[in-house]
Amino acid sequence: MLGASKRMQTLINDLLTFSRVTSRGKPFELIDMNEIIEEVLSDLEVRIQETNAEIIVDTLPKLEADPTQMRLVFQNFISNAIKFQKDDVRPKIEINSIGLNRNQNPIKRKTAPKFFKISVKDNGIGFEKRFEDRIFKIFQRLHSRTAYDGSGIGLAVCRKIIDRHNGKILTESEPDRGSTFHMILPVKQKQETLFNE
Repeated sequence: MLGASKRMQTLINDLLTFSRVTSRGKPFELIDMNEIIEEVLSDLEVRIQETNAEIIVDTLPKLEADPTQMRLVFQNFISNAIKFQKDDVRPKIEINSIGLNRNQNPIKRKTAPKFFKISVKDNGIGFEKRFEDRIFKIFQRLHSRTAYDGSGIGLAVCRKIIDRHNGKILTESEPDRGSTFHMILPVKQKQETLFNE
């Protein structure tokens, strides 16, 4: 009963988080993603030490976003990368970014980027391509609750946050070959975006 009660409280909290993405979102401001990652890694310090996870962070951009929501996105991605690891394999997580132009091509050196693709790559269990859309739907799980804890809401929250930021989430994954989650985000928040022109 205690376990069921704890799971129910987690579910309620996660549902509140999901419902508040747009209704309680803070105004966008220029933020340094490096600072956001530092805060997230500090919050996850115990879990990182327990699993002996190796986390490599490249220099990340500054862009207009809701800092609280960006922390939540990175916390979900990094937590999942640690959680969905192969047995007896040290978790390795790489976080990097690249500037993009409007055609989603890497920018030339002298051109200021309009968008950034920020990627979180792991060496975990991965998933089949056919499940790519399912993992972002609320309450959809690829594994049983006994195998991996969680409410099945985290990635749905991430997608909703990235949608609010006029961005897009893309994935690359193969079973037993790890996963990469890419976020494409505009540097400045305005009406026109990369995806509705």
